[in-house]
Amino acid sequence: MDTSIFKINKLSPKSLFSDSKQSWFFGDYITLEEDEMIFSECHLKFLPLHLISKWSRCGLTAEYLSKYIALNSEKIIEVENFASTVINELIENAVKFSFDKSESILVSMHQTEKAVLVRIENVADYDSVKKFVDFLEEIDLTDIEETMIKRIEKSATSDGDVSGLGILSIINDSDVTFGMKICSESAEDETFSVDIKILFKI
Repeated sequence: MDTSIFKINKLSPKSLFSDSKQSWFFGDYITLEEDEMIFSECHLKFLPLHLISKWSRCGLTAEYLSKYIALNSEKIIEVENFASTVINELIENAVKFSFDKSESILVSMHQTEKAVLVRIENVADYDSVKKFVDFLEEIDLTDIEETMIKRIEKSATSDGDVSGLGILSIINDSDVTFGMKICSESAEDETFSVDIKILFKI
């Protein structure tokens, strides 16, 4: 994978509430190298309320970005289908778990000739973040397929939404680098910024 302009930071998980910054990391957090040129970039801002009222807008946004991304690949259909699935999953999760439905979700994309970095940012409350962190900490990175089977079984016997299969599928893909950072936004409201980045080749 041509990731020359992307810096992949290997981070150890930190307790969500162990320090004054209240930060937590999962996977490989990705940043752009300074002073490097990129092929193209796109930045979008949405209100969860507008996406919820017309849920298909999540899919339309993912479809637009995936078509744009795929045009620079030799495997247009394959890349478009993959990118659309991944981006749609991340946008829908951000909408569902946003604390304030009138506060923006940010979607950005940076593309080189051979790779794409997609970033989704939103603000979530304590309960949503704690549930997500607990879910991620259950994942056995050496055997994600086993974790997926357990989640399917749990979903079949529970009334709540406990699957998380979309995120597991993204993490399990060998061609994807997945990273997430959660930081406290407001101690008073117990809200947290959720910043997810994925890097994949095209």
